[in-house]
Amino acid sequence: MSAKLPLRLLLPSGRALRVAARTGAHAVEPAEPPASPFEAARALLEGPVALSDDAGERVDAGSLDVRDFHVLRVVLAQAGLLGEPEVRFRCANCDAEVVTRPALEVELAPFVDGELDDPQLDAPFDFEAQHPTPPLRVGRAEAASVTLAPVSLDASMQLFRALARPSLRIDARTAQALGVVAVGDERRAAVIARALARADDDAFDAIVDLVDEARYARRLVARVRCDACGAVELVDAPAAREFPRDFERADEAPAPDGFPDADGFERLVRAAADATYRSAGVAPGAVDLVVDDDVPDVDDGGVALLGSYVPACVDPDTGAALPAEVRLYFRTFRAMWGDEPFDLDAEIRETLAHELAHHLAALAGDDPTDEAERAEIAEDAARHVGRSETIRRARSAVVADLAGFVRTTWPVWLIVGAATLLSIWLDP
Repeated sequence: MSAKLPLRLLLPSGRALRVAARTGAHAVEPAEPPASPFEAARALLEGPVALSDDAGERVDAGSLDVRDFHVLRVVLAQAGLLGEPEVRFRCANCDAEVVTRPALEVELAPFVDGELDDPQLDAPFDFEAQHPTPPLRVGRAEAASVTLAPVSLDASMQLFRALARPSLRIDARTAQALGVVAVGDERRAAVIARALARADDDAFDAIVDLVDEARYARRLVARVRCDACGAVELVDAPAAREFPRDFERADEAPAPDGFPDADGFERLVRAAADATYRSAGVAPGAVDLVVDDDVPDVDDGGVALLGSYVPACVDPDTGAALPAEVRLYFRTFRAMWGDEPFDLDAEIRETLAHELAHHLAALAGDDPTDEAERAEIAEDAARHVGRSETIRRARSAVVADLAGFVRTTWPVWLIVGAATLLSIWLDP
């Protein structure tokens, strides 16, 4: 669902707002320095776009919780009133270039339908907790946590202006605009600002991650599918954030430390295969085993596969009988290892056993595991889209299928109808 004004939204703070374009509203391109994209969005909310509550009372943009403001930035972009820059990155699965405008890909239906009740996607940020961080010097002491507080759009403007400068200078007002109200047990703004200003990279990065989590709803993400291989990447939206993540990847990613090359990986797979086949009750050679070091296939949700199973079939081009096949994907294992090393031998055996279980289920004529996996993918998609929008799309798909059926078969129905009328006329 794309935003078309006017509309009513339930926002992350729990506040419900009506958003409508005043007469003469027009598209605004991303602002140039010294103004920021944040200021461009605020200018829209104080000019061409009207905000009101359910009672019809005007809502001042500056009073918005910053989490709500960022959702409204996506709404403005999808309504064509606020520009959204392109984000370019390389697909992690196949290395093809992917281009997107993230805010235009966000699913807004849960906000419009008031369905912000998912225990993970809509879990509120804990503003009471002391969130652990790497050590920070606070005066003469050391702390290892920060506490954040909700921040209004008015309060955030100090941060937006500070970020527009060539280098970020953290003073007491900037620390407050970040929402950092305590470092350890220290709550004095000036002392907090000094602690943040001299934090090392690890500590500052950890605090930035917390700030981002506190300021942006988890639903503000674009699920971008690679046209080349079908893999899906999650991209933060809108593109302009206070501390945006870097999507650039090296053209040739170095091999993860400790992970074997393609030949070494295949040797591990072959070594594990005999015992795993016997354990599954599958005769050696009954199912071909392929170790694939090319671009991995992906599942229906766009996740790169560790392994796959294809039942025995007939090649449609040659008519030759093809045996059942289990395939393991070297590059997916390597990518997982790069994120965090694991027991490679155990993961290979588990993947082989999983795919052989699909083979046995296929022989039995029923594969409940495959059905469960597909249902899980569909359920995850529905969580992001929302219950009501999922139903709407299902209905639209049925109508489209029916319309397509009518378009392609109408000559047949015309002939059948004419024949029926003719038979009635000849045999009254």
